[in-house]
Amino acid sequence: MQLVSYAEVRSLFLQAHRPLILTGAGISTDSGIPDYRSPSGAYSRGHRPMTHDEFCSSPAHRQRYWFRSMLGYPSFARASANAGHVAIANMQRTGLISDLVTQNVDGLHQKAGSEAVMELHGSSHRVGCMHCRSVTPRVALQRRLVAENHWWLRQAGVGSAHLQARIDPAQQRPDGDTEMRISKHDLQKFRVPACEVCGVGILKPSVTFFGDIVPEERARRAKEAALSTDLFIVVGSTVSTYSAFRLVVSAAESGAAVLVLSDGDTRCERDGVPHFKMQTRCADVLPRLVADLARRSGHRVPVARSMPHVPRKWTAETAG
Repeated sequence: MQLVSYAEVRSLFLQAHRPLILTGAGISTDSGIPDYRSPSGAYSRGHRPMTHDEFCSSPAHRQRYWFRSMLGYPSFARASANAGHVAIANMQRTGLISDLVTQNVDGLHQKAGSEAVMELHGSSHRVGCMHCRSVTPRVALQRRLVAENHWWLRQAGVGSAHLQARIDPAQQRPDGDTEMRISKHDLQKFRVPACEVCGVGILKPSVTFFGDIVPEERARRAKEAALSTDLFIVVGSTVSTYSAFRLVVSAAESGAAVLVLSDGDTRCERDGVPHFKMQTRCADVLPRLVADLARRSGHRVPVARSMPHVPRKWTAETAG
């Protein structure tokens, strides 16, 4: 790893021909959506996300998931894109980056104006049927959840005001649900609607749960983008999940430079991937960077100091 200055980050962008940005939960924290692994993230507060096997194995697990999602989704859906999202959308619009891949399921890149977004882990704003494979908007399921549990919500003391209120940041989760204690007896009364298309299918958010795998076609498109870039930029992610980290490895093995913009440690350091790093908050550096790049595009800015040598073809085997 080589720590770099802002001027060097700007130079790397200007010298690249096909920059790719990969974003993680850290870019959305300024929008009120917590990340997972920072000192104040969801994991640090004791949150354990639902796994794929848990969701599929038990109606009780699905009741718990959709109950918490019903409470947390209104606040999650109202979150606004922040300056980091807007800066990346401007980079796309002006051709400063070639591809945008996100691990996030919050849809904030699209709210900022980004169009061609590869959602590596899917979107919490869509719901899929595990039987007929139909896909419907999450907001439509929200109306059904509230309608089918209206009597229960009153009995449990959860009124419409609670559903519309902004969730306490300490209770909001990165995947759109929230924390609320409820007895097992009361939870058993919660009704989870079946698919409206086929009438029998289990509804699941269109996201890749922990323990699940990224759909093959989506993974293929993301890997192709990683192999074609000459500058792979990690923004607000620890790239701890294998689905994201293997994209970094693919880019590094094909000869791309790797640049990390983050104020925390990443798997790149732990696993020995050669990379440049600027320790910074996304919302601080990205707006400044996009403004500078727009003014200086077409020019080469001298590197402020010597860069470390990055092998033209790095492989995971050489890291050991």
